[in-house]
Amino acid sequence: DISSEMSKQGKIKDAETVLNEALWCASGISDDWGKSYALKGISSELVKQGKVGEALFCFRVISKDWRKSEALAAISTELVKKGKLQEAETAMQEALAFVSWSGDLASIAAELAKQGKLQEAIACTSGISNDWYKSHALSSISTELLKQGKVEEAETAMQQALACASGISDDDDKQRALLSISTELAKQGKLQEALACASGIRDDWQKSEAFSFISIELAKQGKVEEALSYATGISDEFEKSKALSFISKELSKGGSVEEALACASGISDDWKKSEALSSLSSELSKQGKVEEAETALQEALACASGISNNREKNEALSSISTELAQQGNWQLAESTAKEITQQATRQKCWQQMGKDTYVAKGYQETLQVLQCFTNAEAQEHILQGITQALQVDDITKEVAHLALKLPAQKVQSMEHVMQVHAIHQLFFEEVPPAQLQRYNRTLNLQWAMDLKAQMEN
Repeated sequence: DISSEMSKQGKIKDAETVLNEALWCASGISDDWGKSYALKGISSELVKQGKVGEALFCFRVISKDWRKSEALAAISTELVKKGKLQEAETAMQEALAFVSWSGDLASIAAELAKQGKLQEAIACTSGISNDWYKSHALSSISTELLKQGKVEEAETAMQQALACASGISDDDDKQRALLSISTELAKQGKLQEALACASGIRDDWQKSEAFSFISIELAKQGKVEEALSYATGISDEFEKSKALSFISKELSKGGSVEEALACASGISDDWKKSEALSSLSSELSKQGKVEEAETALQEALACASGISNNREKNEALSSISTELAQQGNWQLAESTAKEITQQATRQKCWQQMGKDTYVAKGYQETLQVLQCFTNAEAQEHILQGITQALQVDDITKEVAHLALKLPAQKVQSMEHVMQVHAIHQLFFEEVPPAQLQRYNRTLNLQWAMDLKAQMEN
């Protein structure tokens, strides 16, 4: 994960070093399952970074055949994204050689469909012996076909999926297949068919999950009243809360504040209710309804305090804290964020506050806001968020000098400031070639220099 982030930031050498460390760690794992899982992830990241040869070498030391097929399917997908179609085809064909069970074939069929190889995907499903996996693969392929405008083929694939599902003897597998089909039908906008399919699910939880998904899809399409009518009938309280939370957010975005509040009041799950109220507060604030926005956030905070699951509580507190900061309630934002027990979540929350405030107020004013926070960790990570959000078009020489002089700056943040400043100079100022080369040696700007050269040509 660290290597991936470094690669995205253009820190190619650092990304390579970290990935080599990951590979060294993986080689020392004694458990075959864990080792194969780790190597599969590393091989996928290697190909994302353009290291196809290394990715294939990594794949070859995976001991579990089903992990080999997963790794090759992932490698094939990344090769397609990079336009290397022949290599992708070879990798996918090799993946098929390691398939040992229906789940593998279903995964490969889905990958082939995503790559646009629809005939191969359908052909792949013919080798799936388990009807649940076959049904799942065909319904997924149907959605991919529809995305590509192949309406008749999509309908045929979906009918085949339904036929497979109807022939499943194991009741649990049949319920899972109907759930999968109903969600794919909803994604395709075939809501009446999705509802009919979901009605055939006997398991209460799976039926609730299907209707929750359909309700959310209806809300996405603007059919809020219809979405609400199905959501209120969901038996599982969490799935019902999930649907009502989404509908409440959609209502608030559309300016229907009273309806959104009424919808949120029907949510029983504290986490989902907190989410809905926080979103509602944001919309009220945008409409200039300051008191109502504050009240909604106080209610969200009260809901968050009742959440027993630590991860869910931390996420709720993070969402509320960032919204408090956006509304200018710095003191309560700080005290709320300090209640987040997971360090990484808390620090990410501080950083998000810095980014949001920078976008809303600009660099100089955000630095003044920083003085409102007394917690040392808060100051450090808000400052990191600010520097990470700096844009090329507004980082002048003066701003860069000011940013680099600030206390509690991490090396990574300082490097980002210097990189953005160098790019600003490259595109917006006249810089001597020798100075550009010096920037390139220390900050890895060759990609930006190549881009400018292409633009000039």
